Amino acid sequence: MKKINGWEAHKQGIYGEGVGIAILDTGIYPHPDFRGNGFVHNMPRNIHMRPCLASFSDFVNGREQPYDDANHGTHICGIIASCKRDLYGNYYGIAPKAHLVCAKVLDAKGNGKVFTSLAAFEWIYRIRHSYNIRIINISMGMPVNRPEDEFTPFMEAINELWNEGFVIVAAAGNNGPGEKSITAPGIGRNFITVGSCEDNFSGQGPTINCIKKPDLCAPGKNIYSCSNQGSSYIYKSGTSMSTPMVSAAAALLLSKEPNLTNKEVKKRLLASARNLGLPWQQQGAGMLDIKTLLEI
Repeated sequence: MKKINGWEAHKQGIYGEGVGIAILDTGIYPHPDFRGNGFVHNMPRNIHMRPCLASFSDFVNGREQPYDDANHGTHICGIIASCKRDLYGNYYGIAPKAHLVCAKVLDAKGNGKVFTSLAAFEWIYRIRHSYNIRIINISMGMPVNRPEDEFTPFMEAINELWNEGFVIVAAAGNNGPGEKSITAPGIGRNFITVGSCEDNFSGQGPTINCIKKPDLCAPGKNIYSCSNQGSSYIYKSGTSMSTPMVSAAAALLLSKEPNLTNKEVKKRLLASARNLGLPWQQQGAGMLDIKTLLEI
């Protein structure tokens, strides 16, 4: 949080309230950091969780109760919206009052099928107004050499969501440091592609179609967040961890200025990024800076 000036938003009373973020991942475990008063909209009433978890749908196994059998999606959600506070009263989550819409599209090994993602995209579009879903976080990647009958529908579906006004935030992938190592959907021209600025594993641009990427970077090494075991936490590294920081930052911005379009959100994120002096193919416009994002 300190590296990206995240607490500056909280000092202004901006917590992402009212903004929905859809997360396509391995699911979400009912960690205490997501619990609180009230009941989740579409879950059994014996599951007491924070209202921030607005909806969950399992496109892999068809289970009703929220779970995470790969310890990935829960970590992502904690970065975005954990309500845990440190000794000084600061939130761990960047946008702790945003509400999460979690689609489980990856199995216990972190693998997924294109058709599950397509079904999740349709679900997100269908319920978008119920939860004011403005942002879609995609901390997963598809190799760009996948068969065209899989790759093309996947990219076209996400493009359609962008055209409908969703802010699409995608990981650059962990296949770096060579050029043209960014995975799909991070190769998409319109989407906000996020790299990690702390190690050389981050996918680097340009894309296979010579598009200038990534768009910006965020911390991605040894990130501390919720695990899928009891009330514990875990460190993880990767652009999967960098991406939700940008999604959460977008939620803070939209909470403050709800009439911004997805194009305007992207423009503000890039304009406010802090130049680290690294090559563009590694850092994009620079490091996410939430303080500047909310000022410009």
